Amino acid sequence: MQDTIDQIDVWACCVPLPAPLPFGTFTVTARRYVALRVRTAGGLTADVVGHSRGSPIDVAIADLLAPRLLGADPCDIPARHKDFLSATVALERDGVLGRAWSLLELALQGLKASFAKLPAWQLLGGSARKLTVQLVEGYSLPDESDEAFAERLVARTHEGYRALKLEGAHYRDWKTLARRLQLIRRHAPECRLVVDFAWSWRRASEHIETLAALESLGIDWIEDAFPRDAIGEYAAAARLTRAPLGCGDEATRSADLVALVDGSGLQVVRLDATALGGFSAVLPLVDLFDKRRRRVSFHEFAEIHEHCALVGTVVDHIEMFPKDRPFDVRHWLTETSAHERVQGGSLVPGNDPGLGVALNMDQVARHSIRHGRIAA
Repeated sequence: MQDTIDQIDVWACCVPLPAPLPFGTFTVTARRYVALRVRTAGGLTADVVGHSRGSPIDVAIADLLAPRLLGADPCDIPARHKDFLSATVALERDGVLGRAWSLLELALQGLKASFAKLPAWQLLGGSARKLTVQLVEGYSLPDESDEAFAERLVARTHEGYRALKLEGAHYRDWKTLARRLQLIRRHAPECRLVVDFAWSWRRASEHIETLAALESLGIDWIEDAFPRDAIGEYAAAARLTRAPLGCGDEATRSADLVALVDGSGLQVVRLDATALGGFSAVLPLVDLFDKRRRRVSFHEFAEIHEHCALVGTVVDHIEMFPKDRPFDVRHWLTETSAHERVQGGSLVPGNDPGLGVALNMDQVARHSIRHGRIAA
C-alpha cells in the first residue's frame, strides 16, 4: 500500500444562472453540482465536480460511503468497489448512490494516476490525439431572432468548430426549429448538427413531421427525445425516420442502455462516467456498444470524458459547453478547464498527472449550500 485515504470533503453547490434555460417540460434557473475532494495521508488530492440535479449526492458520500474508505488504499479500486457494495447491500445502487460512487471512483482513478505521475488517459492505456469538440451553443437567447440565432451558431464554425448541438425541447412550433436549422445549413453545410429534446416527447406518432424535417436536414442524431425507459417509442421513431436516434444522458444503470439498444433502433449511446460508475463501468460499455456497431458519445464534462475518449478510437468527439455563455457553469468551480486547450475546434489532450481537475475553493465556498468532511 503506497498511501491511504485520509480525508474526504464534499460540497453541495448551487450556482444561479444569469437567465433561465427553458427545456420545454422544465426550466433551469440554477446549476446544482456536487464538488468532491479526496485526500491521502501523503498529501495527494483528487478533485471532481458532477451534476447533482438537486439530489443529495453529497449526503450519500459523507454519511454512507466515505466512512468505509478512510484508511484504505486508493489505488485498489476493485477493493474500494467491494466497499461500496458492502455499504449498500440493503439499498438500491443506482440513482443518487450510483452517482455518489461514480464521483468517488473517478477521484480514486485520479489518485492512482497521480501516484504514477501520468494523466489518467495514459494510465488507462490511451494515446494522445485531438478530439473534435461538439459545442453546445444552440440554446435560445432572450429576444433573439431566427437569423441572429443562426448567425451566432455559424460564427462558431468560423472559429473552427465542426460539430454543434442545439436544444430543441422548448420550441412550441417545430417549424421555428426547422427554420433555424435550415439557416445554419445554408451557411455551414458541412457542420455536424445534433438536436437535444431533453426527454420532452411522449409519442413518436405526434412528431412525424418533425422527424421528417430533421431527417431531410441531415441531423447527426436526435438526442433524448423520450425518457430512456420508453423503448417502444424509440423503436416507433426509428421506423419513422432514418435520422439516427441517441439517448443516455443522466442514466445511472448500464442495463437501461443495453435494454434500449436491444429493444429499439437506438444508434447513438450517450455515456456519463460521473453517473454510470466511473471509468471502471464506462470503458467496458464503450467496447460493448462498439461491438454492436453503435456510436458512442459522452455527456459533457470534457475534463473527465477526454480520458475515456482517448482510450481506443471509437469516440471521435467530445462535448463541451462554451465558456463564454451561461449555459453550464461547472468551470466556475475549478481553477482551470478544458476550454484553455481547445485549438481550432479540437481539444488537445491534457498532460497533467491525474484527472487534471482542481477545485477553485473560493468559488466552491461561495456557492456551497452544504459541506461534509470525513477525516481519519
